[in-house]
This record gives sequence, C-alpha cells and structure tokens, in this order.
Amino acid sequence: MRWRIPHRGDHDAQTLAVHFEHDAIRLVELRGGAACVVGCAMELPPDDPEALRDAAARCVATEASVALPASAAVMTHLRLAPDTGDDAVPGMLLGHDDAWANAEFRMATVATIDGATGPQRELLCVGIDRTHVMDAVQRLQDAGLSTRTVTTSLFAAMQGFERLHRREDDELHTTLHVHIEACAVVAAMTHGSRCVLSRALRSPGPDGTQQWQDDGSDATEECNMDEIERRQEQSPRSLHALSPVEEASFAPLAEELRSCVLHHDAVHPDRSVDRLVFTGTGACDRTACGTIASHVGIPAFLGDPSKWLGENRLAVAGPAWAAAAGLCLRPMRDAA
Repeated sequence: MRWRIPHRGDHDAQTLAVHFEHDAIRLVELRGGAACVVGCAMELPPDDPEALRDAAARCVATEASVALPASAAVMTHLRLAPDTGDDAVPGMLLGHDDAWANAEFRMATVATIDGATGPQRELLCVGIDRTHVMDAVQRLQDAGLSTRTVTTSLFAAMQGFERLHRREDDELHTTLHVHIEACAVVAAMTHGSRCVLSRALRSPGPDGTQQWQDDGSDATEECNMDEIERRQEQSPRSLHALSPVEEASFAPLAEELRSCVLHHDAVHPDRSVDRLVFTGTGACDRTACGTIASHVGIPAFLGDPSKWLGENRLAVAGPAWAAAAGLCLRPMRDAA
C-alpha cells in the first residue's frame, strides 16, 4: 500500500475519483479549481475495507467519481437497418453476448453508412455489469463516501487525455486509445473528444509488473486549466525515440489494433488515425508500448497524468494513474 499525501490544503473545489482495479485501488483528490493541485493520491490493496475507510477519512471530498476495471465493461458495434428502431437493440445485444443481460448500457450512433436497402446506422454500445457497479457503490458507502458517477477506466483515462493534451485543431485529429490492465486490454477511437469506436481485445498486453520510472522530461511546475485548453506546445510523452524490440508475444495485440484501424477507416474513410495513446498499468512498460506502436505503424504517446496537473503532480506519475486523474478533471473544470 502506498500513501502519497502532499497536503490536504484548503477545502475549495475538491474533486475525488476512485479507480478500482484487480490488483489495486487508486484514489486521487484534486483541489484548487483551475490550479488542478493534487491534494492527495493513494494506492490501496484491492480487498482492504479498513484501508479504504482510512483513505476516505484523509480526503476532504465526500462524493467520488468511480472508474471500474476494464474487464467490467462490455462493448460492441451494431449495424441497424433503416427500419430498425432503438427498441430492438437490447434483444440484438443479448443475441451477441449473454453478458449484456446484466449490463447497464449506453448507445450512440457513430456513423451512417449506405446499404443495399438504404442508410444504415452504425451503433456503438458500451455497458457495465450491474454487479460491479453495485459492489463499488457499496464499498465506497462503507468507507463513508457517496458515488457521483460510474464509468470504465478506459473512458476515464480518455477524458483526461483529451481535455489536457489539446491543440487548437484537436477536433480534426483521430486518436486510438489503448488502455492496458492486468486482466483486460480495451481500445477506443476518438474524433477529438467524440468516441466513435470501442472494443475489448482478446490479446494480452504488457503484464503491468514494470515499475514506472519518471524520466523528468517535459515536466511542468504549474498548470492552469485555461492554459491547458489552448495549449499547443506541450505534447504528450512520446515513444518515438525508443528502439522497439522484436517481441512476438505482442504481435497478436498489434494485429487487433490494426483491425480497429481498418474498421475505423471503412466507416470513416475521410479521416486517418493520427496517434496512438497508451494508458493503464501495462503502459508503464515504455519499451513494450514502443514495440506495439511500431508494429501498428502509428506515432504513439503515453498518457502520463504527471504532465497534466500542477502542484504535487509527481504524486500521480505514470499511466497507471491516468484513469483516476482523468476522472477528476471534468468536475474540477466545472468548478473552476
């Protein structure tokens, strides 16, 4: 168990996020509105209620946003005929995978495609197992915290990356996000901040045992949310300088990522994929991620929250903290 508590500071504009993983619970509290100061960051054992209660007592906020493990999510794409309404979707999902029977899900139309019988809708459906949701809510309640929102770790990490590594023309850019945890690898494609593809991958990624070593590059002492929104000169931590190794075990994962790119290009032929972003515990292995990116053939970056935030940022150094830190950012921005 690691406790990283720079200081509690004052009580203004506190936001709290809790990321549940199979091997750990990561808790991050931000304060100070636009200053995005890390009030505290704690890594806890996954099954220790006393440690979670103690951690909650050290925080100022009493309401938390929650990111569940990537393995708790189910996701798929459906293509709907012109005469098929949204009321048919639940039945179609059950026919696709029994896991949808106990899932709270959201769906969004991501494209309209010309079909033989007329325009067809490409529908992205993402769900979370209700059992995991209720378990997380109960565990936080037992620790004295209420739950604000629940999402998956992939989308939490995407929130942070898209909000804080922005360029003026970011809506024109397409990003392939890859979130690697111990028991699951998930990918999503975004047009700016809009998700248009999401997929659970079958192939394993780096095992997540690699410890993060901060090289100190591109560090910033202060970070203001207004500056972040218009930032152009600060790019994410790049992998282009790494020499990839020939690692055959990552070839299946690279092939699945190439399949995601082909799917995207078929549905959105007017947009090409500009960058690949790695987050999660597995992304702490820079060399492995560089190798995967080399196989896919897309410029790659690491989603390291220590570049996103201001004072005390090193408390959340490394892509393993991307989900918890990213999940704090929308409510923090709203409070600024």
